[in-house]
Amino acid sequence: MTLDPIKLTIKNTNKSVKKYIKTRMEKEIVLNHLESFTKFVKPNGSILDLGCGHGRDCKYFEEQGFSVTGIDLSRKMLKVAKHICEDTKFIHMDIRETPYKKWKFDGIWACASLYHLEKQDFIKLINDLPNILNENGILFIAIKEGEGTKIQYKEELGVSKFYSLYKIDEILKIIRNGGFHIIKFLYEVKSDKWMNIYAKYGRT
Repeated sequence: MTLDPIKLTIKNTNKSVKKYIKTRMEKEIVLNHLESFTKFVKPNGSILDLGCGHGRDCKYFEEQGFSVTGIDLSRKMLKVAKHICEDTKFIHMDIRETPYKKWKFDGIWACASLYHLEKQDFIKLINDLPNILNENGILFIAIKEGEGTKIQYKEELGVSKFYSLYKIDEILKIIRNGGFHIIKFLYEVKSDKWMNIYAKYGRT
């Protein structure tokens, strides 16, 4: 029986927590996007970190005066996050099961997390997110460019994870079809090709 891609990714994430922290703890890795995102979000507003991992980005949002909620399916990552964040509310939860009728946020941050979803689940999620965003709420997604899906071995972590990859026009179409307006797009080439998308939900 084929293993659920999400279960595979979480299983291997739990195995690689120490290596993950060693290679991805510094906020400078994504500082330019953290700064840009928080300028778009209402001052002292509420932010949801979808796939918050070890809490690095939640810590930054706390320091900027935001009310922060982080969700992740890795209990080991959340254990680390609770140690470094003082005020963030952390919830052990599958991103695909977010309670869309109970929550409202001014911003949703999804940095290098949503590409672990299968494409049909990603599309459903994007279509559901407006239900938990306030009017003119901001969505940030950092995701890799490519085609199709794959299981990729990450040498620096020593484990394999599932990835869904998207072309530029493909990802932008999905986000627009979800009711969002693209307000900023930044393409970056590092060890991988990254698409960084800032989108606003609302009439304007």
